[in-house]
Amino acid sequence: MRFMMIARPQFPVPPDLLPTLVDGFEAWWERYRDRWEAAGFYAGVNGGGGICQVADETEFNQMMMEWPLTPFSEIDAHPLVAMDTALAQWQAAVAAMSSGQHPADG
Repeated sequence: MRFMMIARPQFPVPPDLLPTLVDGFEAWWERYRDRWEAAGFYAGVNGGGGICQVADETEFNQMMMEWPLTPFSEIDAHPLVAMDTALAQWQAAVAAMSSGQHPADG
């Protein structure tokens, strides 16, 4: 299952916690980096995001619960559908609607 994750700062990080959080982030990244297709920080501002591939929402939840910046961040997570798959679904839905059928009726 693929997710797009976007993180923005929600609360300021206390300066005395920064070294611990940076070390924790580095350890977290080493543990989970193989699950991320793309990830990065926003240039010039706090926050970042990426696209990850995990087995399911439970694995995603565990990974994000272990992320050291979770308590300080507003996190948006969106499951992703492959573009070709989504396009085929849209085409089928439009064709069904054009013929007066409900898309789920096939």
